[in-house]
Amino acid sequence: MNESGNPAPELVWDIDKLRLNFAGIEVSVVHSKLPPLNVSAIVEEQDTDRVLGECTEIRDPGDMPVWYLANKLSSEPQKRTGCVVVCGQHPCTLQAIVHDLDEDPSWSYDWIAEALHNIFSLTIEKNISSIQLPMLGNVHGRFGLENFIALFVEKLDEFVNTNGKTLQRMPLRRIWLMVPDDQCEKAFTVLKNKAASGGFSFQAHHLTK
Repeated sequence: MNESGNPAPELVWDIDKLRLNFAGIEVSVVHSKLPPLNVSAIVEEQDTDRVLGECTEIRDPGDMPVWYLANKLSSEPQKRTGCVVVCGQHPCTLQAIVHDLDEDPSWSYDWIAEALHNIFSLTIEKNISSIQLPMLGNVHGRFGLENFIALFVEKLDEFVNTNGKTLQRMPLRRIWLMVPDDQCEKAFTVLKNKAASGGFSFQAHHLTK
C-alpha cells in the first residue's frame, strides 16, 4: 500500500533480469513493448523502399496492399539489402534493410548477417555506446528466434574478435535485445546456450543485481 491507501504499483518488467556480459558488452533481453529506453541508437527493421511500419505484417509478397504501392511510388530510390541507413540523432535510428518486398520470403540470412555486421561497425564509426535491437527478420517476418540469436552471437563474436586489441576504447557497452514478452525467457535461454556452445573469442557471464 502507498501513502494514499491504494495498492502499490507492481513492477511490470525488470530490465536487469535477463542480461549477460560478452567481453565487457552487456546484452539484456527485454520486452519489446517497454517504453523507449535511454539508448544512443534504435535499430529499425526495414525494407529496400523503407515503407514498413511498426505494425506491418508480411504475408504474401505477391499481393501488396494499396498503401505499400502508393508509398513505393513516392519513396526515395531503393536501398541495398544488408545496408544500414542512419537517420536523426539523440538517439539516432539505424534502419536495417533486411527485406525486399518483391522477394519471397522477403528476408534472407545473408541480408540479416550483413546488417548486423554493419550495425556493430557503426557503433565505432558513430561513437554509439548503447543500442536497442529487435530480432531482425522477425518484426515483419518469420526468420525465427533461434536463427536470429545464433546469428547475433556469431556476429558479435566477429566484432569483438576483430576489434579485440582496441576493446577498451570501443564505445559499445550495452545492447538491448527487444523480444516479445512471451518469448523473453526462451530468448535468454537460447542466448546463453549459443554463447556457451564453444568456439567463441569471449565468455558470457550471467549478471545478477
